Amino acid sequence: NLLNQLGFTNGTTSSKHAISGGLESDTFASRTSGISNHLNLNGTQSGTVQIGSASLNLNLATQSLSDISEAINTTNIAGVTASVQEVEVDGQTTYKLQINGTQTLVDDNNVLQKLGLLEANKDPSRVLQTGQDSQFRVNNIDITRSSNTVSDVINGVTLNLKSPNASTEEAPVQLRIEENVDLVKSSVSDFVEKYNTVRGFISAQFTYDAETQASGLLFGDSSLRSVQTQIQRVLSGVISGLEGDFDTLVSIGITTDRAGLLTVDTTKLNQALDADVDQVAEIFLGKGRSTDNNIRFVNFTEETKAGSYNVNLTAAAEQATVSGSGIINSSSGINADEILTFTDLGSNRTAEVLLSAGDQIDEIVSKINSELRSRISEVHTSDVGNVATSGSVITRDTTFGDIAGANVQTGDTIKINGTSHDGRSVSTTYTITATNTIDDFLSTIENLHNNEVSVAIDSAGKLVVTDQIAGDSDLAISIEARNEGNGSLGFGTLTASTVGRSQLYVNASNDGGQLKLTHENYGTDYGFRVLSNRSIGGSTGIGTISVEDFGVDVAGTIDGETATGDGRYLTGDEGNTNTEGLRVQASLTVAELTTQGAAQGAIRTTFGFAEQIDRLMDSFLDSVNGSLTRRVKSLTNEDKSIQSQMDRIELRLEQVEFRYKNMFLAMERAISQFNSQGSFLSNQLSIMNNSQWGQNR
Repeated sequence: NLLNQLGFTNGTTSSKHAISGGLESDTFASRTSGISNHLNLNGTQSGTVQIGSASLNLNLATQSLSDISEAINTTNIAGVTASVQEVEVDGQTTYKLQINGTQTLVDDNNVLQKLGLLEANKDPSRVLQTGQDSQFRVNNIDITRSSNTVSDVINGVTLNLKSPNASTEEAPVQLRIEENVDLVKSSVSDFVEKYNTVRGFISAQFTYDAETQASGLLFGDSSLRSVQTQIQRVLSGVISGLEGDFDTLVSIGITTDRAGLLTVDTTKLNQALDADVDQVAEIFLGKGRSTDNNIRFVNFTEETKAGSYNVNLTAAAEQATVSGSGIINSSSGINADEILTFTDLGSNRTAEVLLSAGDQIDEIVSKINSELRSRISEVHTSDVGNVATSGSVITRDTTFGDIAGANVQTGDTIKINGTSHDGRSVSTTYTITATNTIDDFLSTIENLHNNEVSVAIDSAGKLVVTDQIAGDSDLAISIEARNEGNGSLGFGTLTASTVGRSQLYVNASNDGGQLKLTHENYGTDYGFRVLSNRSIGGSTGIGTISVEDFGVDVAGTIDGETATGDGRYLTGDEGNTNTEGLRVQASLTVAELTTQGAAQGAIRTTFGFAEQIDRLMDSFLDSVNGSLTRRVKSLTNEDKSIQSQMDRIELRLEQVEFRYKNMFLAMERAISQFNSQGSFLSNQLSIMNNSQWGQNR
């Protein structure tokens, strides 16, 4: 080992990422590609290593994290299981190998060191400088990062930190982010185009052709005329509260022609954009700005009024914070192994961090942050193991007929029920033949869960189901052998041996040699508890009595109106005359509030033309009180009334038609009777005439 030969290491190794009852590897970008692809390894990449009580060959040139995990599990090391865990830090998803059940590892050809399971112990006399996180301030907010390249503080901006300037009392670096002027021009053009389209539609409704007497469908509609008038009134107005020369559409080159359409003077618009692109944007948008660096405008709602509102704070937001008692020895570190148990009081997630004797403050901080940022996969283990007729524990290749004492019969079934990672119910029935292998059965379980779980057999012949999706999990599984052939097959009950969890948002830091734990979020909704298995002396200083803390919400008023704090955010209460829904962020600390006092400047809100039009549209289209909504309801009611009248007229016509038809039928019957009577009378007259003629003769 070159580092050992050069004297940087002392020839021994120790666990690099120890956890309670096990250890973890470094993180890698993929769980399925070969390790050498990530490390650009040359030379020997394989070796026969020892994990727990067993030896196995690992080849980093061909094996991935998943392959190594499976190799460990199929070796059936007593009490040892392996899984691949997903880790998400700053939006990046990575993976690491987790081994539970042992911390006894023996390396070969540095294979385990390359995986990050072990690390060479350094010679303390060779340490020239201990690393530390970068610390900087943006807009008066203190920030700590583990890198000098920071891309998650300002949206779309990457900061490259070069050298400190606070200690030399140099002026802060001023960062200017240029606006996309072409995008602003395009947005202005879109606004004008959309307005002209609406204006053209309204004008078309008011046209009338005297010759053809044709008109728009809504010709003369007062509601539509009111909409047009109110829009024109807004666009011809002045935006109050803006600073500078641009507060009307005319001032930036947008005018109205004789047809009422908007036109853009491109030269004048470009001049305005060159002079102050931010103010041009404010002419259109709803904006807010603060007069105090510690107060930032966030947003408002349609209930907020435009104006200038004083912000007064009575309490600054705080993060939940716990510190160890005393300074950790800078040379010898803690004097014995220690386990810290963390509980996030909001999510109820728990995590254990295993520290080793001799760990110094920076190593303790690193171990805590690494573990708490990890996402753990849930693992369920059965409480009953099975052995083969040979006397050894079952393997994936064991047939059901070879399970000792099970007396499995062809046609026996196993009912599998459960829920997936995201809570979906799953269920199936597996039918056994004496020649089916356990591998067939385990594959059925994996397929039932869409391969979102892996199923293995541990060294005791028990089933081990591992969620392949790390984080909080609803995974559950029950296996019922029905033994229709009067056998005694059973797998017992599967319960969570490792509870899946997402990361805990608690950060550890070195506070002058003292361990400091801080929740990432502010406010009373966020808190945590921490407990050590060791008393305070010679340890992290946390102690065996659990310590917990919650954050504090900011408190205060806006414009003298009540407001509700949520972490660092203060929002005007519902029902406020001016500030309902107005939301600001207060970034100052308790000490700064004490020094500066309650008054924290003012928030000025302005509503540009687009914002006013948007609010106007809301008033037109409100589902209850909107003017156009009411008009549509009125027209709908008129339509229903007309339809009702038409229905009544049609009913009357049907009744008249029915009556006339009946009259017609009656008349036809009468005519028929008249004809019949006429024929009878004619016959009678004929007979009488004939009779009389005979007598006369």
